[in-house]
Amino acid sequence: MNQLPQNKTENLRVMIVEDEPPMLRFLSRLLSQTEGFEVVSQCTGAEEALALLKTADADLLISDIRMSGMSGLQLAEEARGFSPHMHIIIVTGYKSFEYAKTAVPLNIDAFITKPIDRNEFQEVLSQIRETFRKNRLLRVRALLEQAFAHNDQAQFTQLLSHQGLSPCQVLLIYYPGDHSLLLASAKRARDSLLYLRYQDALLFFLQEGSAEEMIRYITVKFSREPLKPATGICVHMASPGEPVPAIESLRDIYRNQVLKMVIPGSFVCYTSLMLKAQLDRTALYTKDSSLCQEIEASLFSRKRETAWQQLEQLFSLWKKDRMPLSHLRRRIHSLAALWAKSGTLSADPFSLNEQIDEGISGLDSYEEILACLTRILQAYSDGGEASGNREPELFDRIKALALKDLSRNYSLQEICGIFQVSQPYVRKIFLKYTGETYNDFISGEKIRHAVRLLEDNPQIPIKDLAASLGYEQFYFSTVFKKNMGVTPSQYRQSVLDRT
Repeated sequence: MNQLPQNKTENLRVMIVEDEPPMLRFLSRLLSQTEGFEVVSQCTGAEEALALLKTADADLLISDIRMSGMSGLQLAEEARGFSPHMHIIIVTGYKSFEYAKTAVPLNIDAFITKPIDRNEFQEVLSQIRETFRKNRLLRVRALLEQAFAHNDQAQFTQLLSHQGLSPCQVLLIYYPGDHSLLLASAKRARDSLLYLRYQDALLFFLQEGSAEEMIRYITVKFSREPLKPATGICVHMASPGEPVPAIESLRDIYRNQVLKMVIPGSFVCYTSLMLKAQLDRTALYTKDSSLCQEIEASLFSRKRETAWQQLEQLFSLWKKDRMPLSHLRRRIHSLAALWAKSGTLSADPFSLNEQIDEGISGLDSYEEILACLTRILQAYSDGGEASGNREPELFDRIKALALKDLSRNYSLQEICGIFQVSQPYVRKIFLKYTGETYNDFISGEKIRHAVRLLEDNPQIPIKDLAASLGYEQFYFSTVFKKNMGVTPSQYRQSVLDRT
């Protein structure tokens, strides 16, 4: 596994290369007066600097462009070979376009001309410090996510400790929608906190001293954001007896506690103790038992209309008592089995439950879940395909589900199973309302979403962008080029050129 640079502070380690002693002293003094920088090496020649760079750990190289022997650009080119992430500033007495053009492939951060303007130099340093901090945090996040995915507790602990997060507290945020919306609403958290993505959750790792304040900031930001879907859970977990939480413990909390307490249409915030209390309350809930028995009696008495009315009453009770989706799913499976057993439906309970689970997954209200359940049950009992006057509604519902989570990749076969219609029928209504097939329409929407993300954040890794849309990177690049005429990397460069 890749290792992080070994500087445990946020200071950038700086090497200055200048063959004029007065200028060398001047640059060193400016750096010492600037927060976030530490001069670790001062060299009077590029050859000396190159030898040190091969063994030293430098984050920023500041070099004169004109020196006896190797030039500053030659030094930069050599250094790039073994230190691709190092920032570089070139100091020159010549404002030459040819020099700048030569430096472009070397990814030089800035050209500073002599005599050096203090304000200009400080501004460049400030920009580099911010870029360094963000890039380093991105690398740590990637390594932390990798350690979590591979259940590498030793690396996981080392990374958190290296960042000063031992002991730490964790804020787990379940949200089945686009995580970039959450992060955009809390920019301060996105830009400064260590977090990882796990399935439909974000896990933020916080210093104990600042955890309470940051958690308040994040939850207030999320609560004010008109998020769609509107369903989510924030769980604040203090250190569970260990300086760093166990990976398996975090996964277990997600699977066996958080997912069981998803309340449709609610973005709730719990502490660990509150979440446990809610789980215990749900396990003891029996207020819906009598209504379920009444529905059973109506079904076996062939009173179908009464059963539908009682089903609506049941959902009203669940909404009033804010029952979580896990409880609804258990009860719905039992009711579906009763519907089938009573001879009302022409379907086996197992396949019916699969379609119900697929249909209600991620829906944002009790009303939406009831409507989905009703459509599925009626489709099996009535046996008819959607009538012509329902085409616009069906099209809107299919489109809303398919675009709800672009990483989900609903196949045409899955869509037809959920909505109980045939594949030719779905193809027909998509051609009618979009002029495209279902697959072409969804593919186009994904690429349009990718373009918007690149416009908003051109620094986003192409691999992450592809994953957020449910694509492998190579296939994503192929589809992107087919739609846009250029690869994602080429489009990103065009965005950077415009800024």
